[in-house]
Amino acid sequence: MKTTISTSYLLLTCCFLILFSANCTTNTKQKPAIQKQEPQTISIYEGTGIWPEQAEVKTTLTLHWAANSYQKNTYTLTKEYPTKQTVDYSGKFNTERGFKEDIDATVFILNYDKPENEQLYFVYFSNNPNILYRLDSLKKEIVEIAGNKPFLKKIK
Repeated sequence: MKTTISTSYLLLTCCFLILFSANCTTNTKQKPAIQKQEPQTISIYEGTGIWPEQAEVKTTLTLHWAANSYQKNTYTLTKEYPTKQTVDYSGKFNTERGFKEDIDATVFILNYDKPENEQLYFVYFSNNPNILYRLDSLKKEIVEIAGNKPFLKKIK
């Protein structure tokens, strides 16, 4: 009886090893390397008159949406002064859904990862995503700057 248990145990061990080694040798295909994808440009907005005391400054806001959840959404904001001098700002942005009564509006928070005094806010409403309105630091609409409502218009 002792030899029967040993023989059964030996036979079971051999079967396990054969199955295990067969599984290891049939799964030898290499997975393709995952390439890092750069953020894709999703929108470009332009306009003038969105900055207090800088009514003639042309502003271009380029939003880049990350290709996957491991990357962050980024933006580039360019101010072009009447002298043709330009100043570029860049950083990360995030979005929130809903603004006032429009549950499908989108609020863009530039520099969401920085202190509140460095964050900028814009919103587009679901009935017109081609117009991006500037919000103040409390996420309230800015009614007027130099006689105009401050907004950027989508160009791409």
